[in-house]
Amino acid sequence: MKAQELSPCPEETGVVKSAIRRLEILEYFDEVQQPLNNVAVATALDYPQSSTAALLRSPTTMGYLHYNSRKRAYVPTDRVPFLGSWINPALFEEAGLRSVFRSLHRPVPRRRPAASWS
Repeated sequence: MKAQELSPCPEETGVVKSAIRRLEILEYFDEVQQPLNNVAVATALDYPQSSTAALLRSPTTMGYLHYNSRKRAYVPTDRVPFLGSWINPALFEEAGLRSVFRSLHRPVPRRRPAASWS
């Protein structure tokens, strides 16, 4: 997926190029559904690597992306799905996604080790 396939030329639409690119990066994460490094994002979207690094830093600082320094990869955080939660609140009510996210963050009860049969 190249950036040119996604949106018209910013000069023709009056939109801010960096804003378009940040949204295209989030859309690309949604498409591939895996952690990505700077080079993978830059290559896929046909952005300069230096610009891509800067574009990834801001949402990371704001808590929308998590950076794993050991793997040198980014992944969206749980904040991203809630960006539009006000549009369809029923989807995010107790019976919806909020309860799912809460259950994911609850500690898992420890089980006793199984008895040895030897």
